[in-house]
Amino acid sequence: MYREFKKDPKRQGWNTMEIVFALIVTGIMMAAILPRYSDSKETVESQAFAERAVDLTSSVQDRFQGQGNFAGLTDSVAINANAVPQKWVSGTSISTTFGGAVNLTPISSDSQFRVTFSNVPEALASALLNYTGVGWIGMTINGTNIPLDGNSVAAASGALTNSNTIAITVGR
Repeated sequence: MYREFKKDPKRQGWNTMEIVFALIVTGIMMAAILPRYSDSKETVESQAFAERAVDLTSSVQDRFQGQGNFAGLTDSVAINANAVPQKWVSGTSISTTFGGAVNLTPISSDSQFRVTFSNVPEALASALLNYTGVGWIGMTINGTNIPLDGNSVAAASGALTNSNTIAITVGR
């Protein structure tokens, strides 16, 4: 029924083949798991960036609603009005979690404003194309006009690089 194994005094621990086999199995498992973890982390970061960009534009619109225009809008004014996501506030300037600068400027007779993001990685820029905030009336990526309709991804495909400058025009 039950067979007792006797210890071989010459054999202690694992032999070389057992160690090599264990390392191969571990390597295969890591190769299967790591890409999935990396992709999911990048997806979460991309969505967070796009959602914060939408929140920023909406918050600025809300804070200036009673004023009738965006005259006097600066980074400092937006920070003091609590219109900037706290994770992006760096003293009196605005910078994203990936280190890119964010600038707010009034344009077009102060009835519109522009949010400019610099040094945006390609994956995050692509994610932003799937979002449209309230009042977004224009977008450029590296100087290329991007339509804010269902064709934005196709239009941006040739404009995207590893480090992008994105300008979003927002109006009332």
